[in-house]
Amino acid sequence: FSSGKREREREQHRMPPPDDPDDENENENVFLSLNPITSASGSAFVQLGAHPHDSKKTTKIFVSVFGPRKTTTQRQDKLVTKTRGTVDVSVKLASFATKKRSVSSSASDVEIDFTEKLQKCLRGVIVLESFPKAVVEVRCVVADANGDELRGMILATSCALLHARIEMRDILCACTAVIGEDGEVNVVEDYNRKGKMKTDAKKPKTSKAVGAVTVAYMPRVQKVINVLSVGKWTNANDLKKAEEVAMQGCEEIGEYIKHVF
Repeated sequence: FSSGKREREREQHRMPPPDDPDDENENENVFLSLNPITSASGSAFVQLGAHPHDSKKTTKIFVSVFGPRKTTTQRQDKLVTKTRGTVDVSVKLASFATKKRSVSSSASDVEIDFTEKLQKCLRGVIVLESFPKAVVEVRCVVADANGDELRGMILATSCALLHARIEMRDILCACTAVIGEDGEVNVVEDYNRKGKMKTDAKKPKTSKAVGAVTVAYMPRVQKVINVLSVGKWTNANDLKKAEEVAMQGCEEIGEYIKHVF
């Protein structure tokens, strides 16, 4: 999938919730802003959770993409060939991203873990043969961490890559599904660490969430790139159902991203 020519001014969009596109509750939306970092080849800002001007219990992520350009380190030199380039991913957690965790050795471990997961997701998506002997650098900053960070990073990175016109095999989408104590599986726009699901006020209240699964998925080629599950899953069937629900959400998000670009 290759994006068309885009104007360089900042653009802002609000993604409809994949589980209920007609929900009028703005607090459930994903907020997307293109080109927040004008010095980059492409960039995106994604906020999960509340209204973009409400900082309570939100996850905020900035991603900037640079390149393709000449390699600048020996490590990058070792990863490129005459026929293939490479992608260099870095994830940083801002010192103010969370009140529960300061930037320390534990934060460094989180950054390394996120970097590895995001790198893994991008390996099969970016067409490395389209920029031989060159590197595309992806720089991700988690400015506010209140849950579902991996999904936010994937969405922001996918949009930043499209904005930078980097050739990809498909749009990389991500969606999270949760399972409640009653066994019901739902797609949610934000999963907070207290274990509660935000739901449509018009629908019956669901029980406390006990598990969550985030799926990275390419909808056009129908390929799962990565699956991350947390919490309690009593049986494999529940997990499989949650993965299917998340994949359906990815398909709807993919259609929306195509509309934006």
